[in-house]
Amino acid sequence: MGQYKTTGAVKVAASRRRVPRRYPAADVALLVKVDQAHGKLSGPTRAILQREYTVFGKAAYQRRAQISGGRLYNLRNSSG
Repeated sequence: MGQYKTTGAVKVAASRRRVPRRYPAADVALLVKVDQAHGKLSGPTRAILQREYTVFGKAAYQRRAQISGGRLYNLRNSSG
């Protein structure tokens, strides 16, 4: 039977642990910076991020160099 039928009330379950964010706010901020410099490009933005890390050796772009196109769009549409 349901919890309400047996006890007359419903207890709110404790919240679950959140999955840690793979791309923190600093990554989103850097993406915004790249988008402002180049205009919101789709495939080329991903190539720019990869090139900043592989060719120019900028450590800040290491995690962003592996970003997928879908994740790129999700980060652009995030509230951050």
